[in-house]
Amino acid sequence: MTLEWLLIVAAIAGVAAFSVLAVQRIVDDTTERPPPDDVRIVDAEIEAAKVAHEANDIFENSHASYVDSVYETRCIAVGQRFSDVLDSSAIVWSKPEQEQPGTPPVPAEKAKCILDR
Repeated sequence: MTLEWLLIVAAIAGVAAFSVLAVQRIVDDTTERPPPDDVRIVDAEIEAAKVAHEANDIFENSHASYVDSVYETRCIAVGQRFSDVLDSSAIVWSKPEQEQPGTPPVPAEKAKCILDR
């Protein structure tokens, strides 16, 4: 009698496992996933925005310690790091511009790290 119960339990476990796999395949087929390139592009845009935000923050709060070439290099590095999904020759750094010389360092134009696809 013990062997019969073992076979019955094994059969029930097999049916349950098959059911789980079938449901998982149906769910996987209906779930939309963004293409990997789209995810990488969003990551690149986030990195570029971080570089521009940090540059603007330093420019506005500690103008004397702002060095444009540091942020331009970091912007270009974002393009190189994501060169698999971006055209690295289309990376544009736009430095912040002061409204008028001698005025407080409030930028008339904020820094931008622009990534063209």
